[in-house]
Amino acid sequence: EQFRGSFLHLDSINNWIDDDTQLIADAINRNFTKWDDFLGEYIWYEPEPLPETYEEEISYLKNWISNRVNWMDNNIYECGSEVVGITNLEMNNFKIYPNPSNGRFYVESNEKITIEVFDLFGQKILQNEGKSVDLSTVKNGVYIFRIQKGNTSVNRTVIKN
Repeated sequence: EQFRGSFLHLDSINNWIDDDTQLIADAINRNFTKWDDFLGEYIWYEPEPLPETYEEEISYLKNWISNRVNWMDNNIYECGSEVVGITNLEMNNFKIYPNPSNGRFYVESNEKITIEVFDLFGQKILQNEGKSVDLSTVKNGVYIFRIQKGNTSVNRTVIKN
């Protein structure tokens, strides 16, 4: 969150791209003099529509980064948590332990809850109505628990090792 307000702010990122584009301008011209101009040609995986000029490539890059940063802002949560419709006091009622774990996680709560588990690609890998989750059959890594109570939810990051 601090970085997004400083050097990872979209204006800072775009300025960095512009500065580096100017810095390598001569190299860009030498590249297209030595090698075939492949701009606008399908090479491998290419965006649609294909950028026809170097300026369009830069514009596409900035747009892609902007979309990615916005997605990250909306989907990656500070310290692994996002609170939707729950006060901080209520949020503190949810504690996951042990974290990290070899597979079984427990959620401490005084309420009836539902736990959904997502991988980092946003794919739901399981849902549980209880207060424990067994991830012993999934790969080691980072997962997101969405703990729901009624119409409210809290997201937390867990590590399975």
